Amino acid sequence: MFKQYLLACLIHSTFANIFFLKKLFLFVSISSLLFSCNSDKPKLSIPEVEEKKISLKIERFEQDVFNTDPNNISGGIALLRKKYGSFFNDFAVNILSLASADTIEFNQTFLSFTQDRDMKDVNKLILKKYPDLADLESDLAGAFTYYKHYYPDSLIPRVVSMNSGFNFAVVTTDTFLAIGLEMYLGDSCQYYPLLGLPKYKTKTMTKEFLATDVIKGWASTVFEEPANSSSLLSKMIYQGKLLYFLDALYPETEDAIKINYSPEQMKWCEENQSKVWKMLVNKKLLFSTQKEEIVKLVNEAPFTAGLPRESPGRIGQWLGWQIIRAYMKNHPDVTLQQLMKENDFEKILRESKYKP
Repeated sequence: MFKQYLLACLIHSTFANIFFLKKLFLFVSISSLLFSCNSDKPKLSIPEVEEKKISLKIERFEQDVFNTDPNNISGGIALLRKKYGSFFNDFAVNILSLASADTIEFNQTFLSFTQDRDMKDVNKLILKKYPDLADLESDLAGAFTYYKHYYPDSLIPRVVSMNSGFNFAVVTTDTFLAIGLEMYLGDSCQYYPLLGLPKYKTKTMTKEFLATDVIKGWASTVFEEPANSSSLLSKMIYQGKLLYFLDALYPETEDAIKINYSPEQMKWCEENQSKVWKMLVNKKLLFSTQKEEIVKLVNEAPFTAGLPRESPGRIGQWLGWQIIRAYMKNHPDVTLQQLMKENDFEKILRESKYKP
């Protein structure tokens, strides 16, 4: 199964080539807003996992792709298929939107991608920014070690890096986790303005946020949004659960890193938490299923519509995080697995006793 965690805010590909996806992508960020008031944040016990720490190696798929011999493209493709198996076809067909792998045009379109001047330049930027991935490997290994503690029977995906042509930040298949490094070249990357990416988003497209973004994207495919999630409250709680999952896998990481927000935005949320909550309650928005209301409060944006411009976007996600933290504080015997399976959103709200 091919799944994706999309990183782009209404991206138009400026490289009008056959190998780019021919549609817009909306970044549905799992990242939320700031930490809660200390009274709502449960003190997570950090499990002892040192002796169980896993090792993780990220395979440099993008370098193998761009090192393909243009004079022997058939041979190069055969080697990629042998090394990466089904992921190669997923990359070519589902990520780059190339012709089907069994068509005559496939080899030529793949060659066009690897020889495109802009894409070759982007790959050089990737290699300059990430000559090795030791830090990312260590960060992800730590997160997956905690994951194995909470889910001992789970399988750890095979992790590869890629250059997705500015289409995807994270892609998962049944066995692979792929990371689009071109999405994390830093705020000053020359290509981001050309793609129409807003400044509020490119500020977080940096190495600092890479590891937590990867786990957020992966978690959103492991724990898919349930079918009964149609109200604002349900979407807030779903996102809050994903963020609490990050709390468990990155127990010593600052919330600011988990949520991709500035200190000013974090402070605004903390100081205005009660006002925002009362607004949602007084306007009877929590159980609203109106798409426009949900989008304003949950989706990516420079600020939350209807609130001051100093507010961060996705305030509903942040509030969902606070509700989950309050719920877990009041239910210390509830395990992470039980929390992630619990889809009675009204029960979670009721038993959280959340009252900022």
